[in-house]
Amino acid sequence: MSLRIAITGTGAIADLHAQELDTIRGVELCACCDVSNSKARAFALRHKIKNLYLNIEDMLQREKPDAIIIAVPPYAQLKACLIAIEHKVHILCERPLTNNSRDAAKLARLANEAELVNIVSYETRGIPEVHKAANLVKAGRLGKIMHIEASYLQSWLSTQTLGNWKTSESLLWRMTQKFGGHGVIDDLGLTLLDCVAFIAGEINTIDVSKRSFRKDVPGNRLGDTQLNASDSAVIMAEMKDGALGSFHLSRWATGEINSLRLRVYGDKGGLSLKIKDGIPSLRLCTGPDRQNGLWSEIECPLVPNIWRSFINAIRKHDTALEPNFSSAYNIHKLLTSTKKETD
Repeated sequence: MSLRIAITGTGAIADLHAQELDTIRGVELCACCDVSNSKARAFALRHKIKNLYLNIEDMLQREKPDAIIIAVPPYAQLKACLIAIEHKVHILCERPLTNNSRDAAKLARLANEAELVNIVSYETRGIPEVHKAANLVKAGRLGKIMHIEASYLQSWLSTQTLGNWKTSESLLWRMTQKFGGHGVIDDLGLTLLDCVAFIAGEINTIDVSKRSFRKDVPGNRLGDTQLNASDSAVIMAEMKDGALGSFHLSRWATGEINSLRLRVYGDKGGLSLKIKDGIPSLRLCTGPDRQNGLWSEIECPLVPNIWRSFINAIRKHDTALEPNFSSAYNIHKLLTSTKKETD
């Protein structure tokens, strides 16, 4: 019997979700929902979805799907998740889960009480090189972890690699605190922090310096949109085991379209993970190679991506699958002491 999956939000990221679900046997994308009728209709046509709605509650009430993909902007995700939990459907939610730790804690508690499979789409969790790196650290190949260096860099504010932010609705909302929350911290930082914690261990504390630079538009605003969400940040971190970390985030990194890098250094070795424009690689320096600074490419066995993991968990009713709402809360709560946005 096929699992019936609904999706709310029909922007660019929803297309990716639909394409990935289409590759999994026994899965039917049964309905889609968007506040824009034209967007919902176009999405339904692209993915051969029979039923479309303008209201998530109507969709869940009538379709009664097994699960839902929540791909709306962050400011709308809390309400969508609460409705999904009320209807007792499993949830795969885009990141960030919410704009604050209080709401993340609430969703984690409610989803757990309802015994629902609930995960957040931190895309690095479905990458073989990420899992291999985590296994190398856990196996002690690097020894005691001393230092971590990481970055997640994009360049769409200095180029048009993802489109023109002055005219792109999907980029513009990310630039205002009203809808984009912590800005680059929520957009890129949560993914990077999750990746660091998954590979190198729990993050104990962070200190954040972030900046919203003035844009080349009058009054630093477009229409009613104040461009005040952070677009660059530096994070200093202390890990639970005592290691130190420095993490860089920016939308101004000319030459970097979509680039995540992570280096973990221990007293017995180091590893270097790079995910550049969707292409991952992993290198290791350990043993005798340490003396000459020689790095070796590491082969990584395949692992299920985030969508296959979600579907497998539903079939097995594995509500412990991560990254779930609880693990997302653990990352969100690190941000409660972040500094106020500055110009």
